[in-house]
Amino acid sequence: MNLQKNEVMEIDKKLKSLKPIIKTWMNLVRKYSNRHKNEDALYWYNERATLSTLAGAIWMSDGTALEEFASTKIKSQNKKSVRTRSGRTDLWFEWQDKQYIVEAKQISPSMHDSEKPIVDLIEESLEDACNDAVKFSFQNGHKQYVRIGITFLTPYLPKSYKDKDIEIKVQELKEALKNRLKIKRAYHLLVWLFLDSSHKLYDDHDELYYPGIVLAARIAQTKKKL
Repeated sequence: MNLQKNEVMEIDKKLKSLKPIIKTWMNLVRKYSNRHKNEDALYWYNERATLSTLAGAIWMSDGTALEEFASTKIKSQNKKSVRTRSGRTDLWFEWQDKQYIVEAKQISPSMHDSEKPIVDLIEESLEDACNDAVKFSFQNGHKQYVRIGITFLTPYLPKSYKDKDIEIKVQELKEALKNRLKIKRAYHLLVWLFLDSSHKLYDDHDELYYPGIVLAARIAQTKKKL
């Protein structure tokens, strides 16, 4: 699969092995919109719906995956003890002899008028996801999980925007993402898809344009075994 002109994928060496999965996921995003004649997009819904397509890409790439499964989470800890609780984890998957734990978020800020720069919102959301990922306890039975935080960004614009105006806003977001990536390595994985037909991706229910999706991911760092 070759990337199209409105798509990009930047992968740090730490997550380079996931490239086939991400390519398959990108293909699914395009396939869904094409099949629905650009009247629907798989990222219009919620985090669980979007994450399910990533799980589908894992299976299609000959990996295995489980979503929203019961697990043990860290409630609190100190030098002497760790308290746990029952909870749920967004995604587990196995790929090329490694096991991964994923906690995901989905945010949908306005590209027209947002209190904070969207790149800041992505990083805050990604930090929350990573914090959730490190709460996955080693008491679940495996000590070699790669813990990942993911944020899906699905920005929107009001219906007053025209084709050219949408493209300008999309380009501004792309430049902001590129610049932030150069300034500091905030992500280990960054993907965006803004299809050529993005101006058609209009939600009649919300009366908003959702021109594309960004996936940002980072490995969550743990200081000690939890």
